[in-house]
Amino acid sequence: MPTIGSSILTLHDPATAGRYYASGLWSHATLYNILENNAIALPDAPAVRDGARRMTWRELRQATDAMALSLAAAGLRRAARVSVWLPSRIEVFIAYLACSRNG
Repeated sequence: MPTIGSSILTLHDPATAGRYYASGLWSHATLYNILENNAIALPDAPAVRDGARRMTWRELRQATDAMALSLAAAGLRRAARVSVWLPSRIEVFIAYLACSRNG
């Protein structure tokens, strides 16, 4: 049986990633960085919606920051695995952005 060098299963290839960054296809900006920029530039513009409600960029950032702080206070650390079991709602996206913020 082969030995696995990491506990995280991934198809990540550093050489391929390097080519993507060099070509400009990928950047070092995270989704949270994009949220921050839009919250500054377009605070009251619509950012996200689901079947029940809408949020502006400012509201989305506030909710994301609150969840990120709650996750950190609960002991969640950088590179931890997170699972979210929710219907397709704004909260799923907020959880994803909070994890992006916390690394």
